[in-house]
Amino acid sequence: MGLFDFFKKKKTYPLYAAKGGCCYSCGQSIGGQTVYDVPYDDFYDSILWRGWYKHHMFMQTNKRISDEDIENLRIRDRQPSVLVCSTCIYMFK
Repeated sequence: MGLFDFFKKKKTYPLYAAKGGCCYSCGQSIGGQTVYDVPYDDFYDSILWRGWYKHHMFMQTNKRISDEDIENLRIRDRQPSVLVCSTCIYMFK
């Protein structure tokens, strides 16, 4: 964290009332919850999410995930934005 990172303005994202589906980050059911619409680039560029994803996938599959693996996910994903639950939104602000 740099000296001036404290003063950076935090990002905000539109809120939606989800009727169904799951969080694109953790997979938690989001039906009936307020969720955030995170742009595609913000999602895949998040350093916190990348660290969380690498750890989570290692714990589930015992396979190490590289930044190249995440870039391949980004290339295959064609959504303009993704829905993220209130538990995961801290990774994108």
